[in-house]
Amino acid sequence: MDRLPRTPKGWRTREKLIEAAIVVINRNGYSAATVEEIVKQAKLPIGSFYRHFKNRVDITHSALEQVAAEYRQGVFSMSPRNALFQREVVVHNLLYETLERHARFLSCYFVCRAEDEVLLDFLKGETKTFVWDYYSFVQKAPGNEQLTEEEFDALGYALVGISENSLYRLFSGLDNYAGDIFSHRPLMVGLMSELRYRALTLKDPDTGKAPHYWTLSLSEPISAKARNQLISEAFSPFEEERVGVAAPSPRRADSKATLNRIESSTLERLSNRNLKDVKLSDIEKASGVTRGAIYYHYTDKNTLVRKVIVDRLQKLEEDSPAPSADAPYGAVLETIRPFVATFAEAPGLLRAIGDLETDDETIATAYRAYRAALARRLAGIFLAFGRARTLAPETLRFATFFIVSMMERFVRDRFVLSTPALEKATPKTEDATRILAAIICRMAWRLDPEGGALLPLLIEETEPKGARARSA
Repeated sequence: MDRLPRTPKGWRTREKLIEAAIVVINRNGYSAATVEEIVKQAKLPIGSFYRHFKNRVDITHSALEQVAAEYRQGVFSMSPRNALFQREVVVHNLLYETLERHARFLSCYFVCRAEDEVLLDFLKGETKTFVWDYYSFVQKAPGNEQLTEEEFDALGYALVGISENSLYRLFSGLDNYAGDIFSHRPLMVGLMSELRYRALTLKDPDTGKAPHYWTLSLSEPISAKARNQLISEAFSPFEEERVGVAAPSPRRADSKATLNRIESSTLERLSNRNLKDVKLSDIEKASGVTRGAIYYHYTDKNTLVRKVIVDRLQKLEEDSPAPSADAPYGAVLETIRPFVATFAEAPGLLRAIGDLETDDETIATAYRAYRAALARRLAGIFLAFGRARTLAPETLRFATFFIVSMMERFVRDRFVLSTPALEKATPKTEDATRILAAIICRMAWRLDPEGGALLPLLIEETEPKGARARSA
């Protein structure tokens, strides 16, 4: 049925409903936004809604198109003649302003169900468009003409993800490491621009008189005492307390085995479908445990799922070993491998976290605690192999949390959404781990792994053709 208006009044009504949907979704998030709330916000009768839209998914799709168009208009207007770093700064300012107004719109990316496929397809398509635009910009610069889209895909998806996911999490309140986010705009824009520029070119940008935020490079590291002091100043104020979940504690071996079957089956179900589509009947069938036995140990499905997620996050944190490698790339590889492997093996775990953390404080706290531990571990590696001319504690904190957000978004795109371009670029879990480690090394120290680059190296537009200076 064609619901597009045929009169100017109809178009005004449709626009009013879309504007109301934008307000409601940004206020409540996608999961809690209802048709009733939207028409109440628009001050229109519910019949007006169904004359123009099929359902909540339909109007959210239209609202997403409008929000995305605002951002694209600014990005696509940039000339290929602009310097690469100049483009990075403009893109990040545009993204900051867009997500400041519409951060919770991205919540539908994390909680879409099977019947919301149109939204997920739209968001995946938008990401692909942004990566394509990024590729088109750099490929047109002198010296990069031979770069293929396929060569650029993994790097492009990672760099789009670091910016979008970091700002989404901060503006939607999922992360709390920024304090007053609005006072940190110059730092966030400058730092993300510099990290992405390093990953593309293995150079620091020429910013003229503007300050550099991230100046870390391979050199004799600072002393262990100074390193620990800097890490403590960067992370101590934002560390999360460990959370506990009320859970059964059986003493008999057969009861423990029953619990293990229930929880293993729950994790398996989460890996194959959205949280809301996981039924206790599925868990009962998969585990071979009766419904009564499940209820004997857990009050409801949410209690069971919460325990499975928190236990897995805490085990992931505890089982992550201190890196033993004596080279930067190897140390990063060892540190991020458990993260990638865990969510590659159980992608539903990451999907369920995204679904729950906006409303479930236990899940949110547990996930923030794990992310903080991973960020702190990465910060220690960065400082163990390098030195910065100036590096404020807040800069170290922001940079490492940005990189964790990049990893999360990359793993989600690769293993949860099964993005075809990333499947082709990283066919195995270890391929994804190695690509992420290589990008992190470029960002941290302007370094490619020994034995050859895993990523394309771009030439800045102002350089003579063929000049590819590498820094060590």
